[in-house]
Amino acid sequence: MTKKDKTILIGLILVAIAIIAVFAFIFIYMTTPPAQQIVTPTPTPTRYKLTLPTVFTVNDIWKGSTMTGVTIEIYKYTTKPELLETGTVSNTYTTTNPLTSGDRYWVKLSKTSGSITWFKYYDITVPDESSPSASNHYITLDFYSLDTTYPVKVFKPDGTLLSGTPPKYDISTENNAYPSFTVMFGPPDDDTGIMNTYDPIKTLDRQILVVVHVYEDSTHTASEKLIVSNIPSLYSLSTSDRYFGFQINPSNLVRDKKPDGTYASEGIYSFTLSFDASGFSGTDGTVVTITLYAFTNEAYYKTYGVHPTGYIELGSFTFDIEY
Repeated sequence: MTKKDKTILIGLILVAIAIIAVFAFIFIYMTTPPAQQIVTPTPTPTRYKLTLPTVFTVNDIWKGSTMTGVTIEIYKYTTKPELLETGTVSNTYTTTNPLTSGDRYWVKLSKTSGSITWFKYYDITVPDESSPSASNHYITLDFYSLDTTYPVKVFKPDGTLLSGTPPKYDISTENNAYPSFTVMFGPPDDDTGIMNTYDPIKTLDRQILVVVHVYEDSTHTASEKLIVSNIPSLYSLSTSDRYFGFQINPSNLVRDKKPDGTYASEGIYSFTLSFDASGFSGTDGTVVTITLYAFTNEAYYKTYGVHPTGYIELGSFTFDIEY
């Protein structure tokens, strides 16, 4: 073997050794488990189930302040809720009956202005406490202020306000037997609104309902000839005494004024009400009343033709449609 051959052989051996070393390093790296990381768990704070008086605070969700003069009723959480106690919130309300952590209750808040009472039910669970020596439970609930009279305006097809005493739309004078009116609710007072609520006593959802009543009076006796084109039927006493309507989302009726003077929501809701009065002639006419109701239930009204007890009327508008 020449000197040159020996040199080449040594070089090949060194390359082979280097390759083996690289593969050995990779093998060791991939098969060696990582160093164990020791994590000290954060201890979970001890919570205590206690039976204590409970302090309720009621906030006005849109005004951002504590409410007073609110009636509070606390019911046992049973199939048929039983009243445990009732009182009045004056900044806070402390229960006379001690409540136990983990127990559920229905709490009803209500407030009255004039002849109007609005309310909301809350499904609450009494909290655990961080200290065994706690003297009270504390629960905060968001309630609201209500403008008890929502303005209602009706605009004619040409955009002008429907007015008069009583307001009247004459299809002959207007040359329009297929009128569509724009109905507008609101705006209410600043930082007021309304909420739907589940009612565990009546076992129904309390909803906001727009009701359009088409009927006759002593001078308008052709109600059955007027067709309501775009609002679903709710209930009919007869062909000449009919109710139409639909639910609206309560968020549409919230007027929430921000600190900078702008509005997060205006509290104005409008919809189109269309009729077919092409069957009218001579002295034909009918009366239409549009009413905004709260704390009612659409299915209940469809079944019985009346609202459940506890409903309220927020505003209405009546006008005549004549030939």
